[in-house]
Amino acid sequence: MIRKKIISISYFLSIIMLISFGISCFMESNTGQFCFINNDNELIVYAKIKICNQIFEFKDITPHEKCNGTFKVTSDSHYTIHIVLNSGKEIKDQLGYVTYGFDYKHTIVLADSKLSFTDIQIQ
Repeated sequence: MIRKKIISISYFLSIIMLISFGISCFMESNTGQFCFINNDNELIVYAKIKICNQIFEFKDITPHEKCNGTFKVTSDSHYTIHIVLNSGKEIKDQLGYVTYGFDYKHTIVLADSKLSFTDIQIQ
C-alpha cells in the first residue's frame, strides 16, 4: 500500500516536471541586438530596419554615428533595411538571418552607399 502511494507520487511529480519543462521551453525569450553604423560621408535622413516583425526607425544619422536596437527573436527572419541619404539616394536591402532559439548580436554598416553585415550567434 505504501509502495503504491510512493509510485503514484513519483509518477505525479514526473508529470509535473515534464509539464514545467515544456512550459519553460515555450516561454524562453531569445533576444537580438544590432548596432547600425553610418560609416558613409553623407547624412542618413531616414533609416528603417525591420526584423521579426519589429520596426526600428532612425532619423538624421550623422557620419560615423551609431544607432542600436534590441528585438525579440520570435521566428526565422532577416533584416529588411530602407535608407534615405541626404542626397535623396535610397538604399534597400535584405540581409542577415535569425532563427528562434538563439540570441544574436549584429553589426550593420553603411559605407560607400553599401551595406555590410557581421553576425555573432550566441547560444
